[in-house]
Order: sequence, then C-alpha cells, then structure tokens
Amino acid sequence: LLPADVARQDSTVVDPQHSLSFYDGMQFFSAHDLTFSWSYTNLKPTSDRYLMPEGRGLNLLYRYSLATVADSLAQLTSTDGIPRDMLGPAQRHFRVNEYVGSYVENLGLPFDNVISLQLIGAYRNLKLKSSFDPEGGFFEGRYYWPLRYYLGGHNFLSGYPYFTSSGTKLVYCRLGYAFPLSRRLSSQFLNFTFAKCYAELFAEAGAVGNFSNARWGKLDTKDFLSDLGAELRMQVFTFYRIPMTAFFQVARPLNRDRVERDPEERPIDKWRYYFGLTL
Repeated sequence: LLPADVARQDSTVVDPQHSLSFYDGMQFFSAHDLTFSWSYTNLKPTSDRYLMPEGRGLNLLYRYSLATVADSLAQLTSTDGIPRDMLGPAQRHFRVNEYVGSYVENLGLPFDNVISLQLIGAYRNLKLKSSFDPEGGFFEGRYYWPLRYYLGGHNFLSGYPYFTSSGTKLVYCRLGYAFPLSRRLSSQFLNFTFAKCYAELFAEAGAVGNFSNARWGKLDTKDFLSDLGAELRMQVFTFYRIPMTAFFQVARPLNRDRVERDPEERPIDKWRYYFGLTL
C-alpha cells in the first residue's frame, strides 16, 4: 500500500514491468473549436485542368479554440535525492485565436505554359514551450504539437524533411513554372496508361516563429529556409477509366546550415526525392 500522503495525490506510480499501462486512457490534448472560413475558387475549363490547373483561389479562416494540454507528466516528490518522482498529467488550459490566409494564382501562358504562385500566412496568438526542455519536467512541452505549424516535406519546403521547423506563426511562398513535355503521350506499364506529361521548375521559401505578438520583425533572414526543385507530372489512367496523376519530384535545400539538429542526427540530405500516384 502507498503511504497516506502519497495516496492523497492525483498521481500514479509507474510499474517498471508494465510502464505503458500508465498511458492507457490518458488525455494528452483536447480542444473545443469554433471555425469560420471563406473560400473563392475560379478555375478555367482547360483540357489539362486536372494536371496543371489555371485560375486562382483565395481562402480565409478564423478559428477559436479552448484547448487543454498535458503540460507535464512529472510531479517532483523526492526530498532525499533518490529519483522516485510521481507521474501524473499536469493540465494547462488555453484560449487560442487562429488566423490563416492562402492565395493561389495559376496564370496560363502561350503554348500551354503555366506560371504559378502560392502564398500562405498563419498566426496563433500564443507562444509555446519548446518540445524538449532539459531542465523541465518529464516530457514537458512535448504535447503542444497540435498547436504548432510545421514546415518541411512534399510541396511545403520539399528540400527539407517533414517537421523540420515548427512554431505558432508561419509564412510560406512557392513560385513555379510548368510546361508540357508531351500532350499526346501514349505509353503503357502493366494496367497503367500514360496520356500526358508536364514538367515544372519551382522555388520555395518559408519561415516559422514562436513568439507571443504579431510583430513580424521577429522573423529575420536567418529564420527563412528555401529550396529549388523540379517535378515530372503525368496524367495516368488505370483500367481505362479511372483518372490519376503520377509525379516524380526532386528538390535541393539551400539553407541546410540554418536547421538546428541534434549532434547525433545525420545531416539533412543534399537532395530529396518524392514520387507517387494521386486521384
């Protein structure tokens, strides 16, 4: 039996033989959201609109959240230097206002060429703890991840790994130039028929910040990451009817030295590759 002064605490002793059972049913993050959004889309009815659309889109969003986060899982109870801290979720409550805006412009040029521009800005009115605090409690700050914006990965700074940078404010820009390689491609592989092929050259830049107010001066040049890349995009049909898009993309990061990484982690690759099929 536990001592009376310990039993009165809202905490749990973890059995080393069944440590994972402590996490069963524990709530690390919850939120009640109220969202208002508005979107505008104007696409031209071109024959290649599914492969390389032309037109523009605008999206605006406001979200109000009442969030509850497990701020820490440690309650320091040892007084004699022997580590036997009690574990229990220390909850923290937030009122979050979120604002997101995005703009996309795909401008058609002669000979079926397309130049594209994408801009995204996002803002949450809070500053969060770091995901790891060596002087904090057990897993302190780890469970704030649903309140962060992330940069990295396919078509969101493709030259960098997923979740490279995170914060509560975000700016992102992508500029691309696409042109047809073949509009009457007739090749087959297994049950896939390749009909058209486009190529695109693109450049991306973005930054995230974790500060409490809306002073964009907090973001300076060293906070921005950028890359260059190219993509092959093909219109594919399978079973003669189902339209799909196949892509192969390669990207090169330009600011690998600005990414803070653990010394034991391997450095960011000089080239990153993506391929896939989408409906």
